[in-house]
Amino acid sequence: MRDKPDIADLLEAARTTLMEDLLPKLRPEHRYRAHLVAAAMATAARELAAGQAPEEAEREALARLLGEDADLEALNRRFAAKLRAGAFDASETAYALLARSTAARLAECNPGYETD
Repeated sequence: MRDKPDIADLLEAARTTLMEDLLPKLRPEHRYRAHLVAAAMATAARELAAGQAPEEAEREALARLLGEDADLEALNRRFAAKLRAGAFDASETAYALLARSTAARLAECNPGYETD
C-alpha cells in the first residue's frame, strides 16, 4: 500500500508550484522551458491516470486487424509496414483504428485539441 499523496497528487503539486510560484520569478527567456516542463508533467499525470488500458486496447485492435498476437511495438511495426505497402488502402477498419489511436494520443498529450 502506498502512502498519500500518491504519484498523481505529487505531480500536480509539483506542477502547481512550478506554474504559480517559480514561473513568475523566472527570467522571460526561461519561461518557455518551464511551460514545457509543466506540460510534460500534466501529460505524465494523464498517462498515469489512464494506466495501461489505452495501450492494451490498441494492441488488441491491431492483433485483430493483423490476425496475429504480439506486443504493441511489434504490431505497430507490422501495421506500418503493411500500410506503406498499401495493404490497407481501402480498409475502413484500418482507418478507424488509426483515427481512434490518434484521438487517444491527442487526448493524453493535448486534451484541448479538437479531434471531431
